[in-house]
Amino acid sequence: MGYILQICTGAWNASNHSTESIIERIRSISSRIPVDRVIIGWSIDERLYQQVGSFLRSRGIQMILWLPCFSEIGGVANPDETLDIFGKRIVVPLAQPGEDFVFCCPSSARNIQIVESIYEDHFANCVFDGVFLDRIRGQSFVAGVPGVLSCGCERCQKAFLERGVDLRSVRRLYEDKGDVFFDMRSYPMSGEFELEEPMAQRFFEAKEEIVADAVSKLCGYFKDRGLIVGLDLFAPLVSRFVGQNYALITKGADFTSPCSIAGQRRLPASGTSTRSSRSMLRWLGGLRRQ
Repeated sequence: MGYILQICTGAWNASNHSTESIIERIRSISSRIPVDRVIIGWSIDERLYQQVGSFLRSRGIQMILWLPCFSEIGGVANPDETLDIFGKRIVVPLAQPGEDFVFCCPSSARNIQIVESIYEDHFANCVFDGVFLDRIRGQSFVAGVPGVLSCGCERCQKAFLERGVDLRSVRRLYEDKGDVFFDMRSYPMSGEFELEEPMAQRFFEAKEEIVADAVSKLCGYFKDRGLIVGLDLFAPLVSRFVGQNYALITKGADFTSPCSIAGQRRLPASGTSTRSSRSMLRWLGGLRRQ
């Protein structure tokens, strides 16, 4: 099996590279290693993708659209936003041009329709072989604790309640416990963490179910169009804080690409107990943005 090459063409209305330079880069790399697929996106440039796609088909290489879903779509649409469980907007301190990392609500049917419309309006005529769904999660600790204690909009309050989680009770628990809310019994390397507080545990499990349900709908939509579906996954050691349970979210995927973590800080070994959520949060604060 060959390699997957991933190329960023720029944000929606930007263009980082010319078509010729992209083709030349692919030609150069594929002459050295076997390349089966090229993930490319997500600037809106139909001509670029048609020309690159023609080159790739001549080489027997699949072209996969790099498509952000629950973040960045505010650049071309007006999605339903994410709120924290206190009903406040989440402030992201690390925004950069073209990538604001502002996440929208995963339980919003309208947001799912927006992602589908973006594909139909801008990419459906480019003859992609598949899609690579990125940002299929909630906000991370980049936005502090409010980032992971989300979403708390009215839709999500109902979605959580349907799964046995009352966000008002979760809010009161966090207000009472503070950072101890995140204390863990164990954190095996498999990522199946166990929190000290059963309500906190169930909150994150329900969040995973909500995100997985939204991703399942998107996977079904693209598969119905005969497309291969790949998923960009958050770093496994922290994925569950952002609503990604690998076992749940990958059921409709053909391939996945988990992010790796930059840095040398480590969590306690599998099965060990950690009572200090502050040490955990300091560790998470040292992660680079995915």
